[in-house]
Amino acid sequence: MFTVIYSLIQYIKAPNCAPLQVSKNEKFVKLIQLLFISLIVSFALGLLISILATTGAIDIDSHAITKLLAKKSKTTVFLMAVIAAPILEELLFRAPINLFCDFKYFKFIFYGFALTFGFMHIVNYEISTTILLLSPILIAPQIALGLILGYTRIKLGLIYAIILHMLFNSLLIIPNLLFMETIK
Repeated sequence: MFTVIYSLIQYIKAPNCAPLQVSKNEKFVKLIQLLFISLIVSFALGLLISILATTGAIDIDSHAITKLLAKKSKTTVFLMAVIAAPILEELLFRAPINLFCDFKYFKFIFYGFALTFGFMHIVNYEISTTILLLSPILIAPQIALGLILGYTRIKLGLIYAIILHMLFNSLLIIPNLLFMETIK
């Protein structure tokens, strides 16, 4: 696990296009480790967002997922969040990364994709001056996930990034689907 963490940190410092030359079994193990890392990072950053919510700085109840859960069926939410969004987002934000491998400034393009992925998620909130000012904190989990998914895409392959994204979303969405009373 620490090897993957170290490799991820080194990669984020200096992204490159060199894939890992490992077996499918090793890729699967790394995928599960990356999922665990993604959840820990997201949870840690989520605590900061929860603190903002408890101070009244932001309204978590106005988050798009909360509204979606109130309006759509469990099946629709599952299909949108766990299947469709990861496929579409990975095709949009991770698939093209390899097109820039030969560019001198690849690392900035890599960071740009991760930042764009993160900032795209600001629409999950009702936009206000406060939300915009706090946006770096509010979307930090998505930026971190974007970096991890970018690493996964380059090192393991696009399909592994899609699977990681699906697993990550499923672990966040399924508990809501099971325990939210407001769902149709």
